[in-house]
Amino acid sequence: MLSVFAGVEVLEGNGRPGEVFTTPLAASHQHNGWVDQFLSMPAGGLEDRYLKLSQRVGRGQFDLAVHEFSANIARGRYGRELDLAASGPFLEDYSVLLKAANFRADGQNADVSKVWVMLDASFQASTSRFHRSLEIVWERDAWRQS
Repeated sequence: MLSVFAGVEVLEGNGRPGEVFTTPLAASHQHNGWVDQFLSMPAGGLEDRYLKLSQRVGRGQFDLAVHEFSANIARGRYGRELDLAASGPFLEDYSVLLKAANFRADGQNADVSKVWVMLDASFQASTSRFHRSLEIVWERDAWRQS
């Protein structure tokens, strides 16, 4: 079954650094793009217009998200991001997650690409469950030429 989500998230700014709305305990990676360009809130705030698609295929899942980031004051544009993920089990006790994210900046921010590979192993011992994960992340920053 295909799931579709669309929305706009606004975190306000007033143009003065240090006086913006912050969410210090929030998981921005989950909501404001996987490249993590906005872990620190810009002084102009953040408006995230997004479309997310999720499709289960057999025991696996495919996810796609498109973000358009801009300031919530002065309407400056920060850039666009595309996030892709595929996950699923294999053999009896293993699963894999492949993620890729690409941020294309408008203006002075950097273009960034990241790729994740995560392997999970989960085994049942006589009275408890044993779980281990391995995550490999590759990141590339491409600074814009003026």
